[in-house]
Amino acid sequence: MKLGTVRVKGGKSEAVIVKGGELYSISDAARDLGIKGHIRSVKDVVQLDGRLREVIIEHSEGFRIDGSPAMQAPGPGP
Repeated sequence: MKLGTVRVKGGKSEAVIVKGGELYSISDAARDLGIKGHIRSVKDVVQLDGRLREVIIEHSEGFRIDGSPAMQAPGPGP
């Protein structure tokens, strides 16, 4: 499993898990769990509390991203 950041439809950034050649949205999983705030990059994921991060990552497998979104740098800025 790897973490990444992609640009999806509308130019929006999403934090994702890359697993088995598939992409799963960490951002959508967090919203589905009712977690407030924006999780749009690897940097945002890393800054979460360890157990919360694990729960979101486990939950993200229900949020597969279709298509071929453009990979971005892991976090905003240089």
